[in-house]
Amino acid sequence: MFEYYYRKNADTMEVHMSPSEYLPLFEVFRMKVADAMAAGLDTTASFLNEMRGFREELARPCLVDSVYLESFVTEQAERSLTDVEASHIMLFRKQDPEADIHARNRIDSIIGLIRHGEDFSTLASHYSEDKSSAPKGGSLGYISAGRYPYSFESAVYSLPDGCVSEMICTPAGYHVVKAGERRQSAGRIKASHILKFVAPGASPEKEKEARKEIDSIYNLLKADMSAFPDFARRCSDDVGSAPLGGDLSWFGRGDMVPEFEKAAFSLSDGEMSQPVKSAFGWHIILRTGSRPAPGVNELREEVLHRVQDPRDPRHRLVMLHEIERLAAKHSLGIDSIAFARMRDEARRGEISPYTAGDSVLRHLRDIEMDWLYDNVAGYRNLLDEYRDGTLLYEISVSRIWNRDSGKDDGKLEKEWIRDMKERYKVIVYEKEFAKIK
Repeated sequence: MFEYYYRKNADTMEVHMSPSEYLPLFEVFRMKVADAMAAGLDTTASFLNEMRGFREELARPCLVDSVYLESFVTEQAERSLTDVEASHIMLFRKQDPEADIHARNRIDSIIGLIRHGEDFSTLASHYSEDKSSAPKGGSLGYISAGRYPYSFESAVYSLPDGCVSEMICTPAGYHVVKAGERRQSAGRIKASHILKFVAPGASPEKEKEARKEIDSIYNLLKADMSAFPDFARRCSDDVGSAPLGGDLSWFGRGDMVPEFEKAAFSLSDGEMSQPVKSAFGWHIILRTGSRPAPGVNELREEVLHRVQDPRDPRHRLVMLHEIERLAAKHSLGIDSIAFARMRDEARRGEISPYTAGDSVLRHLRDIEMDWLYDNVAGYRNLLDEYRDGTLLYEISVSRIWNRDSGKDDGKLEKEWIRDMKERYKVIVYEKEFAKIK
């Protein structure tokens, strides 16, 4: 300890001191830290919380497998440069275990039919329980990275054009996926809209009424597009965007229903669409801005931020990798069946903010930080220095700066040092001097 502090402070000394000359200063410093501990300042909740935060911050580079994280972030960033056309057949998960097994078996049977030459879109129309895509032969349009569960996304991005996956599990259900063409990501756009809502299964009369209303609004707006926000506030059935003049803010591919997305991305900035029909009814869309797709480096920063957010499903994949790595490093057994289940759940996108995995990782990180303290001198010295510096400040506040004794700080400190010398003894062994010499 003496050697570390002497070498650290040697370069900042106004007048160079030999180890023997520096020793009295070191003794006073160590006595003050001892006095702080005797006063229990190292046991307060605020001190323990501060130390834990610094301990974790200092250990962070060692708590994460940077090679794995880099490869994962790069994969996600590179995927974000491309949109992939996708179709799927989906059966929902069932509450009843037997019914759920039946759904899985049925997907396997559908995959068998596809392998034997049955038409994918026809099977999707007949069997898929995704009501929005089934009428379109299972088509989801073009999908973007980060918008779907990791297992679903990985299947789409790994399949060649026209190829079909094995069964994919997600929180919603069981899927068979067909990949299509690829195209460069179109970036993000900003738009406003006016909606006349048409309920699913509405009568032809209701449909005709909504179309008449949207056509009337469109004809008025053609004469004066600047009135778009006012019409949106007064006439739109979208309760979320109507008070904002129809503003939907920024969105990318895969964020909106396919019909809306196709129309919005086909517009130029400042251009208004004709009435567009979607599953929600009739829209008039005004495109108000656009941003090009960011480069890989910019995307990497966005992805890195996202995977570090515990609310993001991809965060759990990184977390589970860390559990496996740290458990192996410290020769700690983990329940392989339970761990495999957690990993599969993470790949499917099933996420809960409070799980056994979070608790296990916290425990393993504590073990790793203890190991770092015992085996890595640089980590131990910095942690001890931060602890001692914090305690020195707190005890100085208590003994000198906050005391109202009528004495100046210098006199108070001298009395404090004299008192400490009677209660504490600092020992510096000869071998520490020998290392410096």
